Amino acid sequence: MQFPIIGSSVLYLESCDSTNTELARISGNPDTMNGSVVLAFEQTAGKGQRGNIWKNEPHKDLTFSFLINKPDIRSEFVFFPLAATALGVYHFLSKRLPLKKVEIKWPNDVLVNGNKICGMLLENTFSGNQISKMIIGIGLNVNGKNYPDTRFPATSLVLEGEPETPPEDILLQLIPHLNAAFDKLRENPGFLLNAYNQVLFGKYHDVSIQEQDSITRVRIERVDSKGILHLINQDGKKIEAGMGEIKFLPD
Repeated sequence: MQFPIIGSSVLYLESCDSTNTELARISGNPDTMNGSVVLAFEQTAGKGQRGNIWKNEPHKDLTFSFLINKPDIRSEFVFFPLAATALGVYHFLSKRLPLKKVEIKWPNDVLVNGNKICGMLLENTFSGNQISKMIIGIGLNVNGKNYPDTRFPATSLVLEGEPETPPEDILLQLIPHLNAAFDKLRENPGFLLNAYNQVLFGKYHDVSIQEQDSITRVRIERVDSKGILHLINQDGKKIEAGMGEIKFLPD
């Protein structure tokens, strides 16, 4: 697996539709470096998982995307970069909020005390069964205090007691944690996946999931190298789920 230094260049935009979309537009330009970051102080059509919209107040929260060109990774292992990104965010928040419970909610959210503070979106371009380009978007709630109602209530660094901080400063503090996680992925993918599994929401306590029209109490066993979630229900039955097949419900 080959990955660039994230943040090799940073483009700051006052406003754009989506940082993922903007980075995709410019990714073919000769002056767009591998590892480049696009940060927007306002997104008018921010992207979330499964076509959802990511909304934030202008200049309040951190919304950015970074580019990975030619990562030399087969399509069946596409989950690893998303896991590395989530772990980078997890370590940043754990350091910033040492007295709070930080967890990764599979596949692409980070929670603080059960409330959502961060979401991620991975978009790939394929050449055969190889990934030729990856764009990973991150939305991290920093200074906001008012968010739309969601299944897992939103929180932010400010709502967790942190002082207001410019989003661009948070980016500079977060980037080293992202690079450290990708360094570990490069060196030892199995170690990184194990670290990811240790901090999962639902790993050490039962949680509720919705699968089609049924609600079940389960505990997470692990996420495998292909990103498949392995669960066990209260009757001891084992369940496997791919992305988008289940929804977690807050307690």
